[in-house]
Amino acid sequence: MPGHILYPTVAEVLTTPLWVQSYRCNLCILGVYCIANGSYILNSIISVSLGLSTPKEWPPLFGSITSCYSIRRAWGCAFPTSISWVTD
Repeated sequence: MPGHILYPTVAEVLTTPLWVQSYRCNLCILGVYCIANGSYILNSIISVSLGLSTPKEWPPLFGSITSCYSIRRAWGCAFPTSISWVTD
């Protein structure tokens, strides 16, 4: 009997093809990205349209995807843009 898709057994993980595991991982990452970025954009649109803030106060949540071609660049480009304005 197959286990749950979110909690596979060890045997299922070891017998699942690598491309399926990679697809599932990328799908989860894309889902988290879309939820986080979508809610940020929605909040910025509402806040600016109500006059509570200016567009300048809403920098992009993540850096450019095209500049994140390695793990080091991803941590250095994407995530600090979402954290730097909180710490200032």
